[in-house]
Amino acid sequence: MSPSVLLVEDDPSIARLLEIYLKSDFDIQQASTVQAAIETITQSPFDIVVLDVTLGNRSGWDVLTFLRKEYPSVQTIVMTGQAGPDIKQKALEMGAQAVLHKPITPAEVKNAIRALQR
Repeated sequence: MSPSVLLVEDDPSIARLLEIYLKSDFDIQQASTVQAAIETITQSPFDIVVLDVTLGNRSGWDVLTFLRKEYPSVQTIVMTGQAGPDIKQKALEMGAQAVLHKPITPAEVKNAIRALQR
């Protein structure tokens, strides 16, 4: 059975590209806002969440905080366009298992998801 993956990305072109690339290997759903992500996770928990930290007027950190509190076993990959070691350190301290720095390729995302499955 394919792992269930929630992709939380507010850029429609990036979200669509990743969905197309990943759907052959994973059960993919999408959310483009913090609220939609939380509602989707509450309705159907996921194995892995791939999370952009910049989501419109709210922060993806809110989703990560929610996951650690309510669904601590869900693995999380944080995607960010923000540079610097502080972002990676913050993500890992908040419970993310991996951090990808944008720009990213779909293959990088797939490889990160596969690494969590091992």
